[in-house]
Amino acid sequence: MKKLPIALAGVCAALVLALLAFGGITAVVGANEHTPVGNCGTLSSPGTYEISEDIEYLTADSSFTCIVIGADDITLTNPNNHTITDVSVQDQNAGLAVNGKTGVTVSGLVITGFDTGIFLSGDLTDTVITENDVTGNTISGIRTNSATNATVSNKTVGGHLWFGIWMNSGGDFEIIGNDVSGSGRSGIYLNSAHGNLITSNFVHSNSNPDQIEFDPTAGIEVNGSNNNVLTLNIVQDNPNFGILLNSADFSVVSGNEVSLNEFGIALNSSDDSTISNNIVSQNRWGISLNSADNNSVTDNTVENNIEFGIRLNSSSGPGDEEQGPAPGNVIARNTISNNGSGIDVNSSHGNLILNNNLIDNPSPQISVDSSSSENFYNIGLDWGGNFWSNYSTVFQGCTDADSDGLCDEAFQFSQGVGDCLPGLARMDGRL
Repeated sequence: MKKLPIALAGVCAALVLALLAFGGITAVVGANEHTPVGNCGTLSSPGTYEISEDIEYLTADSSFTCIVIGADDITLTNPNNHTITDVSVQDQNAGLAVNGKTGVTVSGLVITGFDTGIFLSGDLTDTVITENDVTGNTISGIRTNSATNATVSNKTVGGHLWFGIWMNSGGDFEIIGNDVSGSGRSGIYLNSAHGNLITSNFVHSNSNPDQIEFDPTAGIEVNGSNNNVLTLNIVQDNPNFGILLNSADFSVVSGNEVSLNEFGIALNSSDDSTISNNIVSQNRWGISLNSADNNSVTDNTVENNIEFGIRLNSSSGPGDEEQGPAPGNVIARNTISNNGSGIDVNSSHGNLILNNNLIDNPSPQISVDSSSSENFYNIGLDWGGNFWSNYSTVFQGCTDADSDGLCDEAFQFSQGVGDCLPGLARMDGRL
């Protein structure tokens, strides 16, 4: 093995250190070993990099970014919890940016003080942004623009003026297991972003009273975005909406726990969506459909909400002059208990409302205003109607002479509106 003279070896070592120090990162060093990153700059070669010291973003450059991922197949870690902090006066900057790079992993970064903590754009196939602490950035913690095919997981994202995680266009993301709080508008915000999976996040305490107040604010807000799945999230203590779908069609909202918000789950002008198996409790309003058609609201537990459990407002079926109204929204197999009102139907027509368990909601358990008509509360003996805790015993007027599990007489629950096949017991599993 050849050896360099001591003097020449020293010169080479000094050259390597100089290259590392200039701009923080260079393509010359770090193919397979952990290359230390101690300054802002661009990671321009594939390899594994490690934040080696606290980094301060002092002055703007053309990228407006402290660290730029400039190649595919880069892994950037921060095992010693060093910070990346903006101390400049530059607006519209970012702590880290990944634009159209694949096979990238960014983990363990601590980013604060920027306009945007992490900025993602372009095709990001096999890119994973995980276990980072992104807090106290001005506009958003994580922002995407026309970005696709990445995973954002296990982050702490909090204390931002606008959004914790902001997806603008693009899609096919997985947003998994993040703790998102303290954002001025919404914790997780999707705008024209389609086909995303939002799961197992803890989204709480948005908006931030110390930041600009927005109306509306939400824990998770999906705006103009279709085919998204929101599942297994805990969404609580957001002062306006827990989960808000606004002009968002073909959504799935399933298995979430939504509590202590003003509205639990709200659909505004959102159609053809499934709201199922959620626990919606201790909100002011439970599940609200406003100008929302052809949705399925099934198998939810809706309890202890102050005003109503489920509300239909201007939400109807398409109707047909010869065959009558077609079912607009299906409200079925929900357990609705101890709310100010069970189900409120306002200016809505052609909806199917049956096989719900209506338990101890102050009378009326279903309220129907005079402008609503042609809603169906039963569709035949095989399915029955709804279970009413105030009409289920002989003493309450319910008898079952033929032992079919249904009361023999209809139950009129609102002026001129009745359930012809009320259940003698809970309707679990009948439909």
